[in-house]
Amino acid sequence: MLSALLTPARNAMLAIILTAFLLGGYYQLRGWMTVPPGITGDEPSYISIGWESSQGNGYQLDFSSSELQQLYKSHGTTPPKPSIADRSPDTTRPPLLPFIIAVLDWLTPGKELWSIRIWNILCLALTCGLVVRQITKRYGPIGGLLVIPLFVGLDLNTRLYGRAILTEATATLLIALLSLSLMRFSGMARYFRMAHLKTAGMAGLWMTLAIYDRTSFLLWVPIVLTGMVISLRQHDRKRWLKESTKAATVFFGIVIVGFAPWAVRNIIVTGEFMPTGTQGATQLSAAYSDIAWESQGVWSNLEDHHFFDKINDIEMSPLESRIAKAKFSQQAANDWIGKHPVKAAILPAMKVWQSVKPRSISQLILLFFALIGFWSWQSDPLKSAFLIILTACFTGIGMTWSVEGRFLVPVLFVWHCLAAAGICRTLGLKTSEQIPEKTVH
Repeated sequence: MLSALLTPARNAMLAIILTAFLLGGYYQLRGWMTVPPGITGDEPSYISIGWESSQGNGYQLDFSSSELQQLYKSHGTTPPKPSIADRSPDTTRPPLLPFIIAVLDWLTPGKELWSIRIWNILCLALTCGLVVRQITKRYGPIGGLLVIPLFVGLDLNTRLYGRAILTEATATLLIALLSLSLMRFSGMARYFRMAHLKTAGMAGLWMTLAIYDRTSFLLWVPIVLTGMVISLRQHDRKRWLKESTKAATVFFGIVIVGFAPWAVRNIIVTGEFMPTGTQGATQLSAAYSDIAWESQGVWSNLEDHHFFDKINDIEMSPLESRIAKAKFSQQAANDWIGKHPVKAAILPAMKVWQSVKPRSISQLILLFFALIGFWSWQSDPLKSAFLIILTACFTGIGMTWSVEGRFLVPVLFVWHCLAAAGICRTLGLKTSEQIPEKTVH
């Protein structure tokens, strides 16, 4: 009776509504919906670029903007100090979140911070709904409903990044959609019809949007592509080469064509071959250096270590200074890797451990049940998608740096599917007969 009433789709809708209500209500009670973020970190940059873009001033920072200064002062908080980079083209932030902020600034003038956080809440609520749908299909409505207290109550990340004006909330939804596309691709691969190429195309679309949200997702592309090719080989080795070439071409083509405009823009603005901008190269020595080794792979602010003091940028423009720092840091990282190959080989494992290491009781509980869920999850297309996404995530962390658990936030869909499955198995909930996805038969 309950299963007939709370179908996977209805359970998912209920989860979306409850998650949005709980997060929104919590932020409203704490007075966080309209409070400006702190003046340190990345949040003021995204707000500033979004505002400048909405006003037709170009893709630039301007902390001296009277509107930005007033936004902070109206809430009795100290605004960011004007920067030497004000009014210069930005080459550090990817464009998706600033574009979303710009649209919301235009649609809801005077309520920008509120609308941005509503967007974040919707992204996380939709992600929770997608988790609930998958768990309901496997463990019934009770199992699906168990996801909500895990997602909203136990996991601090959802409450933190729902209000933070950062890329995490949007990335969480995009990676959830990418995971589902990979699941469908693996499930359809055995038929080798046009449907699996369309699904490869959708995976390419979500991957491209994720890269526009956070440039480091470019590091995921080879892993995701390899995982898709392997899933094809498992079904029909005779036709594997031909079909994998088709699927790889569709996926990779969409990613390359989709990212090309932003890459060309960065090359034109910098006058250098820097298709991803300057941020990644500037921070490369935070990933490979004595500083990174001493911090066990956790990101450190290179400025605090006077890393760039050797660069005489007094007479440089802000853009020229960023380019000089990017080149200097990239060369220093390459030199360090050449001198310390053993340390460079060990660092990726240290970074991954720093990311997954529990730092609270709630994180320990989630990790414990996620491990149970992964071990007990029957082999199916969704588990294949989990493997691809987690491998890509850990590879990306290993090649860059750890910000403790922050770089795991985009994989909340995978993490909570596994944790909920682990709890369901621990409680003895029997696996339901799965409702098949829409595929081509």
